[in-house]
Amino acid sequence: MRVEVFFCLATAVLLASAARAVSQSSPALVLDARGLSWDERCTAEALQGLVNREGPRLYLDNGESFEQRWLDIYAERAGLRYQRADGLRDVLERLAPKTNGLVVYDPAFDASRYVAITLAGVEGLIPVSPDVLEGRSPTLAANSDWPGVDFAASPPSAMSAWRQAANPHLNLVPGQGLQMREGNPGPDSPWSFISSGPLTVDLDTYPFLEADVIAVDGPGAGWQIKLTWDRDANGQVSGGEDDLCLAVEREPGVKRWNIRQLAAVAGRHTFARLQLHVLGPDATVIWRRVCFVTDNGESPPSTPPRPLAGPAFTVRRDLRGKFADTISAYEWALRELMPRCSRRLAHTVNGGQVDGINVGVCGPMSGFDWQTQNRGFVFNLGCTAEERVSYGTTCGGDPKQAAMYERILAALRTPAQINGYGDPEDVWCRLLSQYGHYSFHAYTNWSFHHKVPAPGAALRQRANFTPANTRPDLERFYVCFMTSEGDTMKGPIPFFYDSWFDPARGEVPVNWGINPLMAELFPAMLQYYYDTATPADYFFVGCSGAGYCYPDHMRDLGKFAAHTARACRAAGTPVIDTWGAARSDVQQRYIAATRPLGLTVNTAPARLKLMPDGTPVAYHELAYWQTHGLGGLPWTRVFATADGRRQGIQHLVERIESIATRHRPPFVILVYGDLHSYAEHATLYRDVARALDPSRFRPARLDEAMAGIRAWASERVVLGAESINERLAWAALSDVPTVIPVTLTNGRPRETPTRLQVRAADAVCEVTLNLRPHEVRQVRDLRLTVHSGEQRKARILLRAGGHTDRMTADFAVADCPTDASQAEFVTCWPAIGLSHPSGQAVRDNGALWGQAWAGPDPGGKAECIIYGPYAPMAPGRYLAAFRLKLAAEPPAGLSANDQLATLDVFAGGYSGTAKVAGQKEVRRRDFSGPGQWTWFGVEADWEGLPSLMETRVHWHGQASLLVDRVVVFRLPARALARPS
Repeated sequence: MRVEVFFCLATAVLLASAARAVSQSSPALVLDARGLSWDERCTAEALQGLVNREGPRLYLDNGESFEQRWLDIYAERAGLRYQRADGLRDVLERLAPKTNGLVVYDPAFDASRYVAITLAGVEGLIPVSPDVLEGRSPTLAANSDWPGVDFAASPPSAMSAWRQAANPHLNLVPGQGLQMREGNPGPDSPWSFISSGPLTVDLDTYPFLEADVIAVDGPGAGWQIKLTWDRDANGQVSGGEDDLCLAVEREPGVKRWNIRQLAAVAGRHTFARLQLHVLGPDATVIWRRVCFVTDNGESPPSTPPRPLAGPAFTVRRDLRGKFADTISAYEWALRELMPRCSRRLAHTVNGGQVDGINVGVCGPMSGFDWQTQNRGFVFNLGCTAEERVSYGTTCGGDPKQAAMYERILAALRTPAQINGYGDPEDVWCRLLSQYGHYSFHAYTNWSFHHKVPAPGAALRQRANFTPANTRPDLERFYVCFMTSEGDTMKGPIPFFYDSWFDPARGEVPVNWGINPLMAELFPAMLQYYYDTATPADYFFVGCSGAGYCYPDHMRDLGKFAAHTARACRAAGTPVIDTWGAARSDVQQRYIAATRPLGLTVNTAPARLKLMPDGTPVAYHELAYWQTHGLGGLPWTRVFATADGRRQGIQHLVERIESIATRHRPPFVILVYGDLHSYAEHATLYRDVARALDPSRFRPARLDEAMAGIRAWASERVVLGAESINERLAWAALSDVPTVIPVTLTNGRPRETPTRLQVRAADAVCEVTLNLRPHEVRQVRDLRLTVHSGEQRKARILLRAGGHTDRMTADFAVADCPTDASQAEFVTCWPAIGLSHPSGQAVRDNGALWGQAWAGPDPGGKAECIIYGPYAPMAPGRYLAAFRLKLAAEPPAGLSANDQLATLDVFAGGYSGTAKVAGQKEVRRRDFSGPGQWTWFGVEADWEGLPSLMETRVHWHGQASLLVDRVVVFRLPARALARPS
């Protein structure tokens, strides 16, 4: 005890000394980074990482409200002091002497820029473009107002200041301007744009925005300009809500707008983005010039540039003309720089065009200070050899780039932290996982946050629940409200989009997702959250541990899990959320290494399992619940009105009730919500909690729920199939002997005699067995033969460990013709528990648990109305039995042969082969009449992993259909025909 006390006191003294040392050193420089061009940002961030190796020396203020908050917090808690820099030149002149000089790159050659940043981290150099070196870049130039852009006179390097979105085709034509053609892959998004910014202008002097467009071609072609800044003054800049959209123009010519008047702002003002749009499916626009002007049409004057000069700005490396092409540049970097890099850190920029290929949609992603501080490898390539669509935009499609991408991943040591991003997300994340790495990204200033000393001792959450101190709630469902983005810093850095300051925080339990690496990488930030948390706040790990990956595809899963375990111990975060971890064997290996209190899995439908070691595993069904089921509208806008808020809350309450209908307490219902651009998550979940029946639902922290389940199960043997405490739904094939397997889980730490008795139809079956401590055993001794039309309850008696449980199972007979001599019941998926792009849940006494899913009214758009649940299935022959009925008499004019729906079994999932394994057309003649349930069987030869089984109902828009359930049976393999 004395040693422990001495260690804690010594640690506190050291931390206090570190805080004092920071407070007594020179003030940290704060640079207003809002007006930096992309090349200037690359320079500033790389310099920031280099000087922040010594401590928190340079901070980039990007104009977000949360950035000044962190400065204030660190001033109060760590004694930091600040001094505002007088622009980028001031920062360079002050801090360049702390570096080893400059590396110059060619901004017109994308790979040159990012090889330079990698080189900067390895050799302590500042990467600069020729414009930065010569003082001609926007914020280094003598004129303080945005000079505008003259595309007709611009060199190709000038395009590096523009970011591309929605896949435009660009061609800079000397003497004419920028030819921009709409480039989306489909007709549903007939627009493309490029953007630049931030840009600053004195609107008192230059109030007008002027555009000169010399050509507009194509049917319905048009052009438009948008300006974006924090219009609603909520501290966040977001497209749509903060856009000033000027009118769409259809003709070429010179057009001028009074921005000072339209924007209702004056004086020196910074716009976060200026966007140039081209509209029309085959539209082409040639932009000649865009700039701000005076009443007389004069643009901001320019003065001779002032180059960077002095010994500190000696050029040590010059990459201009060094590389023949993109691949050779990264070949050189792999050979010369990778051995000198961290090998556990890399950054994929994911932005712009590389050799004519759109490499990503969500970039370009900055944050280069983290790479130079820690000697990371930086690159910008497309990750797919074939073209892919991400968020409606085509990206990738270059086999050479994709191959180089994989060579870079292969050169890193597992598990490596990959910053930046990749498109499409699922393909990219699977690729990282296959190489044993994980994603961790979003926002800047990491190098500064990393060096701020934490004022406290060990990082521990408040009021930790354990099985020993938790009394399980046997009468109510645990409802755990969870925020998203726990794999990134997109939650903690912006204070969970200001929801941390929601006055309702603390009134209802809310679970906040974080990355446990914060304990090591950003301890001062994590300590702030732990210190200011209420007892109702809980921090869980997501997803899928130390970073975003798919454990089902993870190479060296043991290494990543061990990495996660160390981080979780340091952060005191014993509940982990996982994505891409549907396989039970993967879950067991991951749990064995991480030893969590509980695990959550982003796979539907809602389930609760006990692993052999007693760890509860809860499955999501309400992941990103705001995004689905609100009429396709942006959820932030839905909740902006009282009526929309009421409907949204009612929608969520109904979905929670639907899960409760299929289970019995104790059970864990996860409510995983989107986090972006919304400051009232605590208020929203408080209102949802108030709308739930308090006698049946208990809002809870995740550790309380998981500890409660562990405590409850620790003295019991529980029965389930897909889940524990599920309302059992079994089925047999008509007149076919059908095995009904059940799973018994011994939650007790000792051997337990167990007796199971089942009465179904005219059969009685009884099994007596001894279960080993924490054993999970599947019992296959139930074999039933029932006849068509029989549908009744099965009664179950389970005696074990001094407890007696009496249960019933819904028992259905599927009338699906088959040549099988026997069958095995695998699972039953209620239609209301699967995914639904459209339709609604309705009451129906003949459906499973009184609820069915109703498709749209006739005449609507044909679509897939039910799909899911992406379940792993062993290879073999299966039959999926769909139970459907006509909700009403079909419209007049339908013939008996008209198709009403297509049912299929599909090889889905992130890595699925996307093949139809079995299919059946449902016609009008297949139904005897409205209101009568009918079974339809779809046989499938299933190949197994990596595909996950998805069952789908494709509605053809001609008649109202209700879907009750989908039952899956495993059939014997077909006998091979004997040769004649």
